[in-house]
Amino acid sequence: MSVLLGGCAGRPAGSLGAAPVGEAEDGAEAPKDYGEIRLGYQFGTGYLPVEVMVEHRLIEKRLGNVKVTRQQLGGGGALTEAVLAGSTDVVFMGLGPFFVGWGKGIDWKIAAAMQDMPIGLNSAKPGATSLRDIGPEDRIALPGINSIQHVMLAMEAQKQLGDPRALDELLVAMPHPEGERALLAGSEITFHYTAPPYLQRERQQPGIAKIVDSYETMGQKHTFNVMVVPARFKEENPELYQALVDAYTEATEWVRANPAEAADLMIRLGDRTDRDELIAQITHPDVVWTIEPHGLMKIVTFMKEAGFLDKAPADWREVTWENLHHLNGN
Repeated sequence: MSVLLGGCAGRPAGSLGAAPVGEAEDGAEAPKDYGEIRLGYQFGTGYLPVEVMVEHRLIEKRLGNVKVTRQQLGGGGALTEAVLAGSTDVVFMGLGPFFVGWGKGIDWKIAAAMQDMPIGLNSAKPGATSLRDIGPEDRIALPGINSIQHVMLAMEAQKQLGDPRALDELLVAMPHPEGERALLAGSEITFHYTAPPYLQRERQQPGIAKIVDSYETMGQKHTFNVMVVPARFKEENPELYQALVDAYTEATEWVRANPAEAADLMIRLGDRTDRDELIAQITHPDVVWTIEPHGLMKIVTFMKEAGFLDKAPADWREVTWENLHHLNGN
């Protein structure tokens, strides 16, 4: 099935693509105008390299005459819609909505993994220790249907309950911050499948317990989020694409080398997690800041088996751009 991307439709010619090279008044070649690149992402520690890339102006450092804008949306479904509507050019999302979009024919691929990071399920239900303790009266908050949290919960449900869709009727889509508030407020939300910093912050509160994390479910470390670039944007903006990839790689390396400064940046941008806790999350041995994708094939194969997708790629390189193909991905 073919899905047409609206990433550049209806915009002034040259606003994202290569602008015509003009002449300055003194006869010198005018600087190339790369227009605007619009970045869409979500909430949480996993998106730290995006914040670094924008705050440190790493794309502008490479191209100069380019406008970089960003918007935070509540889930991968909203990001997918933004790409299709032409309001966002590049998105940072979990593997679940990326693969769902790919399976429906959206012409996009992964330009970089963002990190290996465990996500997990927390409970406010007294005495709950496993998925078997979740009853029909409970509700499970997660960022969205088909999110990577949904996929990991389904994978764990297959293991514990014998049915990957056993809990689907109990799911409530909420952005991470809203899910945290709902869980801690004693609302109908009794479980929350979330990501750092919400994952750890919730567990510090009385009455909140860990049920499972995704590394335990997968049996390995895995990529959590990815940078996704539509084919049309990449083809029409090769220099901007390369600057984006290089800038994101630099941001990832900076986070790895400067965890304290990275935590300070998150706090300055509004994160209310304790500074030492943020540093601990950024430097945790289970968290690897890398652009190399891990676990893609295991996740997408399960998604096909569980009915999230009608097809699966034969190899991880089929769903990633060529700048990653020299890496030891899986």
